Amino acid sequence: MFDKAKQYIKEKINGTPEEQEQELKATTSRKDRRTADRAQKDLIGQLGCFYEFLSKSPQPSDEDVRRKFKYLNDRWIQYCRRNKFTKEAELAFATQVHAVWEKGKKKEQN
Repeated sequence: MFDKAKQYIKEKINGTPEEQEQELKATTSRKDRRTADRAQKDLIGQLGCFYEFLSKSPQPSDEDVRRKFKYLNDRWIQYCRRNKFTKEAELAFATQVHAVWEKGKKKEQN
C-alpha cells in the first residue's frame, strides 16, 4: 500500500534504511497506517480461519478445501476492492496460502 511513498523516498533520500523508514512514516498519514494495520489483522484472521479449517478432524475433502479457499479468497478480494487497495494486496491471501502449501510439501518430501 505504501509503494508510492517508498518509491518517493528511494528517489529523494539516499540515507540509511532507518532514515528511509522515518521518512516513510512522516509521509504516510496516520489514517493510512491504521488502515494498513487493520488490513493486516483482517488478513491474518482470514488465514487463521482457513488454517483452522484445514486442521479439522476428520480432514476435509479436497473439494471442501477448494470451496473454502475460494470463498475466503473472494471475501479478501472484495475487502481489498472496497477499501481501494492495490492488486498486490488482493493477491496477499492466495500468496500466503501458496507459501504455506509449498512449505508443507517440502516437509512431506523430507
